[in-house]
Amino acid sequence: MILTKEHKEALKNGETLILRNSDDCEGDLFTLWLGRWGHFNLEKNAVIVKSCKTLTPILKKLQLDEVITELTEIN
Repeated sequence: MILTKEHKEALKNGETLILRNSDDCEGDLFTLWLGRWGHFNLEKNAVIVKSCKTLTPILKKLQLDEVITELTEIN
């Protein structure tokens, strides 16, 4: 899982990233955002699974869950 510069800028600007691990929308739904205390939060199917100060552990978790970078939406 690789976040583009556009994705990182969106997170810094308070946007939320919607990620998926299936292109037919039958897989898991992930939400990534930067919390107000400076922690990145990762939610999987409406349950927070990770909260970290850096993106590295979250990106590793997304890679394990086989998230598809091309399906990332910015909200």
